[in-house]
Amino acid sequence: MIEVQNLVLEKNGRRILDNVSFKTNKNLFAIIGANGAGKTSLAYCIMGIEKCSGSIKVDGEEINNLKVYERAKKGVTLAWQIPAEFEGMKVKDYLKASCRCLNLNENKKEELIERTIEKTGLNREYLNREISKLSGGERKRVELASVSLVKPRIIILDEPDSGIDLISFDKIIEFIMELSKESQVLIVTHSKKISSMTEEALLLKNGRAIKLGPTEEILKLYDEVKK
Repeated sequence: MIEVQNLVLEKNGRRILDNVSFKTNKNLFAIIGANGAGKTSLAYCIMGIEKCSGSIKVDGEEINNLKVYERAKKGVTLAWQIPAEFEGMKVKDYLKASCRCLNLNENKKEELIERTIEKTGLNREYLNREISKLSGGERKRVELASVSLVKPRIIILDEPDSGIDLISFDKIIEFIMELSKESQVLIVTHSKKISSMTEEALLLKNGRAIKLGPTEEILKLYDEVKK
């Protein structure tokens, strides 16, 4: 469960997030809003990339005084809107780095990596390809595989449908559903299609939390506040 209370983020004298509060135990949760609403800033605050005031708790434990790597050790992870390309690095080496802390021998790790990449809809041949030579949708799927291998408690997905093709979109949706069986997934999005797969949502506008509630209800309100 994640709980945020009175979160405030200010940059260059401008308030980006204004006393944002929400609490959810839903495994599929959306943070919805138009461009500039503060969605990604909220995600960065939860991950510790942005420094903010207020309280952030994971399963009742305060984490807002922790650094990024300390939050990662607590099981909080973020998948970027635009995945890194890592020039020259092969997919298998990237994924091996993600499961280095797992108590498995090398053969078991390789088997796990192969199963995980196939769950994203990519075949095992992709493991020998360079990340920088993959399409945007393929890199998104590799990053989701990487996130899965970390076995996190909370996964923050920043615009997971950004810049991807239709085939990748369907596979990514399937894999997100798979991730939500073992982790709490927070999806940062302005897409109604992506949001509709979640159980609960928070609507942001101009850095403020407008309403928290069932996703269907929040999407109706989202249409109204965009007018």
